[in-house]
Amino acid sequence: MVTDSLAAEVMAQKFCDHLPLYRQEEMFRREGHHIVRQKLASWVIKYYEALQPLAGVLKRKAYGSGFINKDETPVLVLDVKGPAGRPAKNGYMYITVGSTYDDGERKTHALVVLDYIQGRSREVLLEDVRKYKYDKHIMTDGLKQYLALDKHCACWVHAVRQFKTILKANKHEAYALKLVTIIGRIYDEDETYRRMLYSGVLDRQGFLARRKAASLEHIDLFFETVGEARCRYSPSGAMGKAISYIDTYRDRLTTYLDIVEATPSNNVCERIAKSFATGRKNWLFAQSVDGADASAFFYSLIETAKLAGISPYDYIEYVCTFGPCCATDGQWESLLPWNADLGRLDDLRMQRHDAKADSQRTGPYVFCGATR
Repeated sequence: MVTDSLAAEVMAQKFCDHLPLYRQEEMFRREGHHIVRQKLASWVIKYYEALQPLAGVLKRKAYGSGFINKDETPVLVLDVKGPAGRPAKNGYMYITVGSTYDDGERKTHALVVLDYIQGRSREVLLEDVRKYKYDKHIMTDGLKQYLALDKHCACWVHAVRQFKTILKANKHEAYALKLVTIIGRIYDEDETYRRMLYSGVLDRQGFLARRKAASLEHIDLFFETVGEARCRYSPSGAMGKAISYIDTYRDRLTTYLDIVEATPSNNVCERIAKSFATGRKNWLFAQSVDGADASAFFYSLIETAKLAGISPYDYIEYVCTFGPCCATDGQWESLLPWNADLGRLDDLRMQRHDAKADSQRTGPYVFCGATR
């Protein structure tokens, strides 16, 4: 009985605006509509089931990208129990962002895929990498399970995070301040030359060559400064541990310079994790694995729309309206943000605007039901 537009509104408010379903139930009640949160949840699950093939297309396309970023953030699922019978605390939303630069359009197309996983073992984290035979570079944080990757880029934000922590305690720590300042310049270099790439001033090879030459000057100075600092601090102290981290990932901190889609940091994943965490503070947990999987899927659509620069609500409505009618891979791929014709929604919205209410009805509509 739900319209695609109403379902899209419910999903956009939950996954984009961070409004839990029980709050949406209260909002509907204030407007005179009796729609219980169990019914709202059932709508989300039903659309997720109808759009399952799109989830597969998103994942295949992401692992067919030229470059991937990965991160993970905790999520609690009540139906998943630990050894003591309490909800297990080893659940995570696993974030994958696949990016491919299009030379013709001078744009980077990005797809976001979130998966619910249990545990962060190497086998779990790299399962899809092996399944889809992805053999290009992956950028991650400093989680050591990723050290098994042959083509691995380490994030500079995580590399200097411990130095920034030291500065919070002592802003006059000279070496920490110098190291953080030096690395700040590589972000400026990336932004400068990326603007030139997207505007057409530089082609792919020109961008890579000029960014690498400019960035290596700062990176070489950074490692030279690390060498000077090493003999001045105890290995067991805060500075010593920060330097040890640099030593562990040194060879992986410069690999991003050879990849046009890569930036110095894993911030694209960090921003998605932050958005998910904001919602998690409101709804706290998922009841079931099905609910976690559905949430992961719609978060994927929302965050993909954000990276594509289109309205998350419009994109969710488009997918919910035209997705259930898709039958072939080509039709499912037509739902990807850069293929979607959002103008098709205008006619549907006009029809709804011109629709007339049932003048004979005197009682309210009451929606009831429960999730499976």
